Amino acid sequence: MSPFYPVLLLGFVLTLPLVLGGCAGVLVVGGLGAAAGGGYAAAQERGVNGTVDDFTVKTEIERAFLKTNPLIQQGVTTTVYNGRVLLTGRVDRPEMKAEAKRVASTVAGVHALYDEVEVSPAEGAWDGAKDAWITARVRSEMVLDSDIRSGNYTIDTENGSVYLIGSARSQGELDRARSGPEHRSPPAPQGPRHLRQLPTRVPRGGRRQHRSRCRSCDIVCTAMSELPDTFDLDQCARYLRELGGLESPVLPIAEAALALASFERPRVGLARYRQHLASVARDVARHAGGQADLPARVHALNEIILLKYGYSGDELTYDDLQNANLMRVVDRRKGLPVALGILYLHAARAQGWDSVGLGFPGHFLIRLTEGPERLILDPFHGGRVCEAADLRELLKATAGQEIELSAEHYAPVSDRDVLLRLQNNLKSRLLQAARYERALRVVETMQLLAPNLVELWQEAGLLIRYPFTREHRPASGGGDPAATQNQTELNGPRASLG
Repeated sequence: MSPFYPVLLLGFVLTLPLVLGGCAGVLVVGGLGAAAGGGYAAAQERGVNGTVDDFTVKTEIERAFLKTNPLIQQGVTTTVYNGRVLLTGRVDRPEMKAEAKRVASTVAGVHALYDEVEVSPAEGAWDGAKDAWITARVRSEMVLDSDIRSGNYTIDTENGSVYLIGSARSQGELDRARSGPEHRSPPAPQGPRHLRQLPTRVPRGGRRQHRSRCRSCDIVCTAMSELPDTFDLDQCARYLRELGGLESPVLPIAEAALALASFERPRVGLARYRQHLASVARDVARHAGGQADLPARVHALNEIILLKYGYSGDELTYDDLQNANLMRVVDRRKGLPVALGILYLHAARAQGWDSVGLGFPGHFLIRLTEGPERLILDPFHGGRVCEAADLRELLKATAGQEIELSAEHYAPVSDRDVLLRLQNNLKSRLLQAARYERALRVVETMQLLAPNLVELWQEAGLLIRYPFTREHRPASGGGDPAATQNQTELNGPRASLG
């Protein structure tokens, strides 16, 4: 086995307008190693024993924080690699920052301490969502790069600062890990070498300026609009329109779902829903406790989302429109498979866990991945892990007994497609109830997310000239053949449900 050399890569995103499509964020490297949570312990350079030792150190530090001052434990994130400790997060006062460093340095097993805690107001729900999205995108880029052993790294994002922590096998791998994916080229062949710690370059004092990661572009990207805390449909529409202009397969999916929900909930603000999403993600992180294996991650998601917060699939009133509105799903703690799946994706990605939605017919599923291992989850049915036999049975129940399971049935889909699927559920049920004007409004929200999707423009045109409104429905048992044809076209190829 080739030797590995632990490094601490401290960096900051100079550019993340939450665009991350053609341009992602610059990662300026500084120096440390990885927390227990970025891949299989057995596949990591430090091995199982090293992972256990680091987890023990992390636990003792967090216990000491809690005993000294619970506010420190709440505000500071601890990452440990081979006895080297990285502290990140935010505290209210300089004295708390100094106390966190002092307490951590006294714990047995700490060989080196890197203090990157910032003194600033507590992170808001939107900041947490942006940081979680940055982490998820950087993770996905590394997983797709065959020249980076992504399991040897964990990624922590705090206040826009990205901390890439782990073990690089060579200088070439280190260079690729810190460079933009659009500009990577194969590294020159070379044996493993010692990677020296570079000086930390994390600026202080407020949010970072967002610049393009594309080195050849040399442009400054404007930051995306933020979701409003109060009811503001114009701001929500602007937010969705900006997401619609991105090329990234990864989006701030739960925040986008809340923006979509606003169009069905007039005069209802988003603040408490955004705070709820942040609480769910934070509680999953605490429950996982740095566990690296997939079963532990699944257990943490199910324990928090299903047991602590009481979410479940709505089997009794499945077709209720509220089940496809994330705000009402949060209020009622029940919903459709795709709505619950969005909650799971949000909470998983907040931990930096590789997770995607799957285009399973008639019933939305998600997949968690770590290295070569994959688990498919069914959030609607108690978060159960689905084996091949379960998928085959579910497929026949939703798509017909003659259908046989194939890889395309559980292929990953983009976040944009997941959000369109959520809205398709609303649109389909509104069409069935002959509420065409409201169905048109749903299609218009879908156009904000996917402005170049021809089918949506066709659907909007059909609904605009549709000959029936609630006051002029066809008589039962009759019906217009042209209306029937229009209804068929309105439930076209993108009308994935469930």
